[in-house]
Amino acid sequence: MKTRLLLPVPHDLSVLRAPQIVSTAVEDRPLGIGIKPNGIRLNREDYKTYVKMRNNLLDGPIGKAALLEGGIIWRLAWNCCDLETTAKGPDLPTESFTAHSSVHLISLGGQRFAETVLSQQDRYILVGVYRVLTENPKQNSASITSWWPTQETWKDSGYNTGYWSHAAEVWYRRRIQLIEDGKAEPLTSNEWRNTLRHSKSDAKDLLEYVELLFAAKI
Repeated sequence: MKTRLLLPVPHDLSVLRAPQIVSTAVEDRPLGIGIKPNGIRLNREDYKTYVKMRNNLLDGPIGKAALLEGGIIWRLAWNCCDLETTAKGPDLPTESFTAHSSVHLISLGGQRFAETVLSQQDRYILVGVYRVLTENPKQNSASITSWWPTQETWKDSGYNTGYWSHAAEVWYRRRIQLIEDGKAEPLTSNEWRNTLRHSKSDAKDLLEYVELLFAAKI
């Protein structure tokens, strides 16, 4: 694994980009890594399979989009992406590129460019989502479980302080260690909310305090 210096980074860098025209490709794949029968427990080997699938997805324009996403997706992409490639500007909108990607189409100086953005399927793969079949097959429905919280759950958690904090990094590394030790498995959306809820009020107080200090210096 590559080691890089972690700096405080805004959780959502997408707010720095001007709104663009979006062309979204039609998704013909099930959301997430795959389907998991109810009652089947996932282990470290399943986690390794997910990591391989995630890293393969990040090896390309999706990696750049993931870093711009901020939050937990930014952290999952950080050690996998080529920062030099990420720092480059938008790509030319080739036919194959726009057919298989969700993109911002940008017109600049008479030339059209395409910047990849994440689809919901991309986000689900990056955090390791599985569809869990219900016990009653007649219901024809499924819930989700994931190795990491979804971006929406992360943004509503106590670790969403506006940048990747030391506390978030400690939590992230501890989670990886638990998985590698066979002591952690994918959680449902409700379980993730309960797991991350404990620090929400403290994080809000800290963020409000920092904002007050910043405002006092303006």
